[in-house]
Amino acid sequence: MSPRAALGLALVATLICGAAPAATFHVAAGAAQGGDGSPTRPFASIRAAFLSGRLQDGDRLSLAPGFYGAPSIRAAGPRDAKTKAPGRIIRDVVIEGEGDPRAAAALPDPGQGAAWLGKVVIHQAEGLTLRNLLVMPRPRPPEPAPAPIARADDGTPLPLPRPARAKRRGPLVLVHRTARRVALEQLELRSAPDAEIARWTRGVDWRRNARDGIRLDGPDGAARGNRMTGVNFGIQATGPRAVVENNEIDLFGADGIRVLGDGSRVHGNLVHNCVATGSGNHDDGIQSWSVGKNRRAGSGVVRDVTLSANRIFEWDRPGSARLACSLQGIGLFDGVYENWTIENNLIVVDQYHGITVMGGKNVRVVNNTVLNRRPGPQARPWIMFRAHKNGARFGGNVAANNMAMKFSLPDWTLSRRNLRIRYPGLVIRDRSAGDYRPRPDGPAHRAADPAFQPPRDLNGAPRPASGGDLGALESGD
Repeated sequence: MSPRAALGLALVATLICGAAPAATFHVAAGAAQGGDGSPTRPFASIRAAFLSGRLQDGDRLSLAPGFYGAPSIRAAGPRDAKTKAPGRIIRDVVIEGEGDPRAAAALPDPGQGAAWLGKVVIHQAEGLTLRNLLVMPRPRPPEPAPAPIARADDGTPLPLPRPARAKRRGPLVLVHRTARRVALEQLELRSAPDAEIARWTRGVDWRRNARDGIRLDGPDGAARGNRMTGVNFGIQATGPRAVVENNEIDLFGADGIRVLGDGSRVHGNLVHNCVATGSGNHDDGIQSWSVGKNRRAGSGVVRDVTLSANRIFEWDRPGSARLACSLQGIGLFDGVYENWTIENNLIVVDQYHGITVMGGKNVRVVNNTVLNRRPGPQARPWIMFRAHKNGARFGGNVAANNMAMKFSLPDWTLSRRNLRIRYPGLVIRDRSAGDYRPRPDGPAHRAADPAFQPPRDLNGAPRPASGGDLGALESGD
């Protein structure tokens, strides 16, 4: 065969088969330096893998169980040997841990059961995915016994030195604004082991020990299917076009989710068990505010955001609720908020603000269920529209097909078929059993205006085209 013919066949094969398949490289904490990423000679760290010169776009790093410290991930290859120019960003790399992070978190040594990171910072990356990892600081050693009181020669006690203030340690996972399209998936995050969190008192222990969970500052970031326990703020999505979906935030001390970026989507999350820490923060299940060029809250516009099918429970753990905070549901207090959709959310809290929009423009609040977590008739929480805090009013706002304990809707907001719930037992099936579907014989059944209802409910059940139930859930009958 001639060289030209051989080259032609090679080109045809490339076109048929596409690009070379992604390679999997292995990483093991404590491995010998100089590994090549094979199962028998794994890389010793994530950074060593990127600097090896072997990774290509789309490759995968498999992390064996072990403790990997607190890495700062920069997804760039080695510097050019001649020019010393920074290495090229290696795109679309997947870093995936072996083992079961949730089960490993309960082990005396979590590194025996999963890939365990104390915290992680990601910057200068594109298309990076972190998956199936435990992120939890190493437990601190016990506090040393107090030193005996120092005394002068005459026996007078001497003043003890002031203890150093604890430094702010940042979130467990920080995606820097220089990182694009970073996805965090199936991560297990804790500020401390569960047994230690259970011993924290209502105030000082939470303020001292609870870490923030995830912060997405880069554009097009995603947090999907993560679970975090014993955190301060849960997920903060400040970059544009963030996706925050199907996460669980359990036992948190501040806001569950903050979303500040245009074009973001917050869907299918469970936010529950807010702890009163005495920090002075007004705790929200989901919160947003706009920031303009002057960096002041309420001076800009947040556009094109969807909050859908989220469950927010102030407290749903069995037994005493002595740690419970007074939680607000969805708080949009410092707008302008333009082209927002808030639909199919279930909110069970004891604060006044169930869903509050101040400074909304073309905001749709449809088919939400907003209840008080305490039984019996209540005058809160409410669904409310208000003008911007500077008094400005905007048009295009709609509140339709909602159920709430109270409504506060001005005449410049379109209101359609909203039901005020006075006696939840006459409307809801069995809230004591966690069944928040409307009763088939109640006033919410088949009462929705089909012109405003979403096509599916919170659980994904289709709504009848002729008009389904009010609130977030279909009755199923």
